[in-house]
Amino acid sequence: MSTKIDFKRLDMRWRQGECACGGSDDRYGVYDSRGIYLALGCETCLPDKLKGFREDVLYGPPHEADEPIEPEDDMERVAYGLGDF
Repeated sequence: MSTKIDFKRLDMRWRQGECACGGSDDRYGVYDSRGIYLALGCETCLPDKLKGFREDVLYGPPHEADEPIEPEDDMERVAYGLGDF
């Protein structure tokens, strides 16, 4: 797998606030090809956070999932540290 991230092909959704790494004032929630939340970061730290994911998960057509997918609002609660659900 390539370590270079193609930001134009990622499902990135802007989030208000400065990135925790201090690399940018713009941060993004990144989602896989099925819309499942993967990581929060900026263009500086996201390559390290996403390097363990296969390209088909990041960019490919929706991949098969044999487990239930949790609603997005629950994932955002976890991402923002608002407690367990």
